[in-house]
Amino acid sequence: MEALFSYRPAYEYRGQANFIQSAPPQPATANLSSVAGFAVGYIDLPRIRRVRPYVGAGVGAARNRMSAVTYGFPAIAPDASTTIAGGTTSGLAWLLTAGVAIPLSEQLSLDLAYRYTGLGRVQTDTGTAAIVRPAGTTKLEIGGTQSALQTHGAMLSLRYAFR
Repeated sequence: MEALFSYRPAYEYRGQANFIQSAPPQPATANLSSVAGFAVGYIDLPRIRRVRPYVGAGVGAARNRMSAVTYGFPAIAPDASTTIAGGTTSGLAWLLTAGVAIPLSEQLSLDLAYRYTGLGRVQTDTGTAAIVRPAGTTKLEIGGTQSALQTHGAMLSLRYAFR
């Protein structure tokens, strides 16, 4: 068993939008952060020579924050952009993990693992978008958008068994 606290302070999102009325490229940028807590259970599987494989699963809650999202439209003008407000969400989070423990001594093992984590969703809030074009700035009321926040990771750690 494990109680896990996860703090991810600075994800940078950089991608491309696909608005129909504007030529590419359409760079999109935002920053994300996430705080999550999990209860995790592990099962050690039968040894393969000296190595002990294991699997685990966890459930918990996450609070995710997305900064303002900025879309650039350099085909229109170098400073043409649309910016929408960020948002904060809270909800269910879960994880799955699999790895191997390599014994270094009677009580100490080196763990190598893969972990998939579903951190719930991130979203922008309903509100006003600022549309900057060569002719000036316009405000437009928009609905929020949302997406799943998922991570994949490799972990290397030491495990100590109290006896």
